[in-house]
Amino acid sequence: MDDELTNKIESYVLGVMPEEQRALFEAEILANPTLRKEVELVEQLNNHLMDDFHSGTVQESEYTGELRSFFNSNEAKEIKNKIRKVNDEYKLSSQPRKRKFFNVAAVLVALLMGSFGYLFFAPISGEKMFNSYYSESDLPSVVKRGGEGNPLVQGVISFKDQNYKEAIISFKLYKESSEDIDPTVYLYHGISFLETDEIQLALAEFNKMIASESLDRSKGLWFKALAYIKIEDKEAAKIVLNKIASNSSNFNYEEALELIEKL
Repeated sequence: MDDELTNKIESYVLGVMPEEQRALFEAEILANPTLRKEVELVEQLNNHLMDDFHSGTVQESEYTGELRSFFNSNEAKEIKNKIRKVNDEYKLSSQPRKRKFFNVAAVLVALLMGSFGYLFFAPISGEKMFNSYYSESDLPSVVKRGGEGNPLVQGVISFKDQNYKEAIISFKLYKESSEDIDPTVYLYHGISFLETDEIQLALAEFNKMIASESLDRSKGLWFKALAYIKIEDKEAAKIVLNKIASNSSNFNYEEALELIEKL
């Protein structure tokens, strides 16, 4: 963030921005999600450091506990005391000296942000994003031909028990022994390979699903995109997601659009 934008955020949060500039800046905040997060974070820091912090100020998330722990740490308390000291020194000063206070306080806030700002702005890992969008319920059900003795059914049982290596063996046996392969196996087999970190084998199975004549073939695209997300190959994931987004009838069309924006 450049100095000009930092100063704008500082003057906006501290309430010294001229009214006409404030209206324009608020419009800019509404139009820019990244800027909005920056402003919200500085507001949260300012509220806490000036003893006007309430539990609802910081949005609840997986990072909230760690954030609150930091606020109660000795490091945060030391920074807070420094800001109080500067505030006491300059609270009766003229405007130019008050501006000096703003700059010093901004530096101290920056120190605090450097300590935990990653909690708000750290990129979500591929694994976390995968877990957010992957759902076993998206997998088609298996036609139970032949009961539990059928290797496809046995493979699905192992899959649901998270015995992915056993599932892989059963799915392979099914494909080798069946003349009429149920395309569903490609998805289960692919996810099993994905869970055992055999990415290329997983992608090959999803490609087989995509090339099949199954009504669920677009699910192959979805799981292929998730596989690329899991290994953090964003460019490859976007290519597949754009294929999903090219047709609203494709499985998880809306989710694909959402993921394209996130990536």
